[in-house]
Amino acid sequence: MPRPSSLSHAILISFQDLGVLLSGESGIGKSDCALELLQMGAKLVCDDAPLYYTDKQQLIGHCPKKFQGVLHIRGLGLLHIPTLFGEQASAEQSPIDLIIELLPPASPNESTASELLMVEYRQFQFKEYKIPLLQLEKNPSRPIGLLVSTAIKQFKLRMAGQDPCNNLI
Repeated sequence: MPRPSSLSHAILISFQDLGVLLSGESGIGKSDCALELLQMGAKLVCDDAPLYYTDKQQLIGHCPKKFQGVLHIRGLGLLHIPTLFGEQASAEQSPIDLIIELLPPASPNESTASELLMVEYRQFQFKEYKIPLLQLEKNPSRPIGLLVSTAIKQFKLRMAGQDPCNNLI
């Protein structure tokens, strides 16, 4: 099973009441995606180096105090998110409910019909915790922030037992 590139080189955000870890190789666009999600109301928990602890059977991510509210964007440098977006755009910690790994685009011939129609959530094992993992291809022609926000909303519906398109396939 493919594994996210790292839990340490990831961005932790809180969006739609879910803690989402954006993972992927360096330069794939995690920070740009996080910036787009901040425009949609997400909260930045930590850029690049989340720390983890457990609380009531949950994995919680938080940021070293020195780096709280700071996001690095190539070409713009370090951004202080509370100053740019308001205090509500930053959070001290968040449970990790979902990992979204951004992947380089695959060859069009590599996708099967079922992969094109169905979303497959894998499980990522981190210590004793199993965290749902969704892999999304990052293609310059696709609005990755919009796709990630939609994936989070869809995940939330599935967790609530709702999947309106399930009976179509």
